[in-house]
Amino acid sequence: MRIARPAIFALAALLLAGCSGTAVGAQGSDGVGGLSPTPSVTPKAAADRCSPSDEPIPMMDPIDGGRLSADAFAHMRDLGPHEFATGDVTINEEGQPATYTVAPGDVASVVAGRFCISEMELNLLNAVRLCGHGIHPEDVYNLDPYTVSSAGGRATGACDNAITFTLP
Repeated sequence: MRIARPAIFALAALLLAGCSGTAVGAQGSDGVGGLSPTPSVTPKAAADRCSPSDEPIPMMDPIDGGRLSADAFAHMRDLGPHEFATGDVTINEEGQPATYTVAPGDVASVVAGRFCISEMELNLLNAVRLCGHGIHPEDVYNLDPYTVSSAGGRATGACDNAITFTLP
């Protein structure tokens, strides 16, 4: 199976984002050379910004036979624009992220991470109105489990895909 080059580069960028190195000839914090290590954001610290709980909440309610669980998205928040996720966000009446407009250079997995959700969760929230593959500037992602069938769509128009799960 052949993986698209942009996906490989995005994965490499994501994996290397937390890496830090020491310049050749630089000295440690032993006082020689006057350099000391600089702290970096660890994946655990980033995760703590998203969800204060380690207990996962299922996206689908197993009791209701496939109802989209709004509780699974209650922890969503906008961590702000950063590389590969610089688009504009609208906020709903409760102050939660409602939609995201894709900017040039955005990467779907990074956009999802900006809102503390996985790319799979982002795709689930957009299963009805976002058709086709890839991410394109001016696409609008829905971020609200209550507007799966009414918000979001491609820059070229919205789809009306069949809903294969029960909405909250």
